[in-house]
Amino acid sequence: MEDKSELQKLWDRMKLETMSGLKHGFFDFSLTGEVKNGKRHVTLKAGKNHKFTIAPEDIQE
Repeated sequence: MEDKSELQKLWDRMKLETMSGLKHGFFDFSLTGEVKNGKRHVTLKAGKNHKFTIAPEDIQE
């Protein structure tokens, strides 16, 4: 079984946080991204911070 990419983990976490918020009736989260030292970092802030480093090959234009 293949491990999930960081990008897939990000999508899964975003879905989980959205569904959880809809279930509870309220939610707030933010998504920030930056390129640092050639690496793409994404942080999802939803109660706590979830950090992901996205591989260049996972980014499609």
